[in-house]
Amino acid sequence: MKITVILILISIFFILFAIGAFYVAMKEHAALKKAEDENKKQKQQAAENAEIISKANQTKADARTGNHNSDFNFIAGKLHDYANR
Repeated sequence: MKITVILILISIFFILFAIGAFYVAMKEHAALKKAEDENKKQKQQAAENAEIISKANQTKADARTGNHNSDFNFIAGKLHDYANR
């Protein structure tokens, strides 16, 4: 009788321990998934920023030809395009 009670208590203890371990594992998994999603979003944003910077540098290079009248008209056209968006 005593041994049965002890075995039941030990079983309950192990079941509670298993439930707790499962809960901790699920929390860690959720945290890793969240970090992975955030990292993916940051990489995508970095790629978009690199593309924007590349376009801006190309516009800057196109605007510095040395012909001031042409450069002025080019930048005025770009500003006009931005204003119409």
